[in-house]
Amino acid sequence: LINAFFELSTRTSLSFESAMKRLGGQVITFNATTSSMKKGEDDMDTIMSLINYGHAIAIRHPNKEFIHNITQNDQITEPIINAGNGDGDHPTQALVDLYTMYKKFGNDFATKTILLIGDIRYSRTIHSLLTILHHYPETKIYLLPYEGCEPHEDDLCKIRFIHHQYGEDIVLNQETIQYDTYDVVYITRKQKERNSH
Repeated sequence: LINAFFELSTRTSLSFESAMKRLGGQVITFNATTSSMKKGEDDMDTIMSLINYGHAIAIRHPNKEFIHNITQNDQITEPIINAGNGDGDHPTQALVDLYTMYKKFGNDFATKTILLIGDIRYSRTIHSLLTILHHYPETKIYLLPYEGCEPHEDDLCKIRFIHHQYGEDIVLNQETIQYDTYDVVYITRKQKERNSH
C-alpha cells in the first residue's frame, strides 16, 4: 500500500497503515514535505511515480476533484482508495461510522434518529455519512450547523425526499434542541482550512 497524503492526517493515515500491516502487507508512506514537489513536481506526476512502488494507493488531497481526475486516468490501473478529498468525501470514515452504529444497535440502526452537529457545508465526513445514510431511508436526519456552515440546499432536498422529512424541521438551532431525543449525535469540528468564517 502506498499512503499518499497531500494533506495532514493522523488517524486516517495510521488506520490504513495499521490495517495493511495486520493483513500481512507492507506500507510505503509518501511525505509531501520531503518530496520532489518541493522542486516543482506537480501532484499528478507524483502519483504517476508512486504507483510504480505498490499494489494500491490511498490518497488524501485538498482538491476535491483530484481523486476523480486520477480515477479517470487510463494509465492508472491500481486500486485507488479515497482517504479524503478536500471538502468532498471521506468514504472509509463513513463505513466506520455506519459500523459503529451497527455495533450499538444491530440492524435497528436503520430506523434511528440521527443528529449531525458541526460544519455541515464543508465536512467531508458528514457528506459521506449522509451519502451512506441515504441507503437507509427509514433513518431520520437532523442538522445543527455551526454559524456560516449551513448545508447546501441540495443536501436538504435529498433528506426531505429520501427520508420523508419536512424541510423546515431538518435544520435545528441551539436554543431549542433536546439532545436526549436523538439516538445518535455526531459532532465534527469546524473546517477552518476550508472556509474563512
